[in-house]
Amino acid sequence: MRSKVYFAGARAQSRETSLLNKTGKLFKEAGFDKIMKEDDLVAIKLHFGEGGNTRFIRPIYARQIV
Repeated sequence: MRSKVYFAGARAQSRETSLLNKTGKLFKEAGFDKIMKEDDLVAIKLHFGEGGNTRFIRPIYARQIV
């Protein structure tokens, strides 16, 4: 069985198409909003390497889905 892959380009023409808004849309499209309920306790790993390099997820993106 193949995995479903989601992609969102980083370019934006307006605030509605910003990467920040795309993050929330991808979260819902992937069905995560059905797995977790409001007030559930979850962990989000923001760091895949050292801070300041490309393997770090900025907290503003996590805030979009929390």
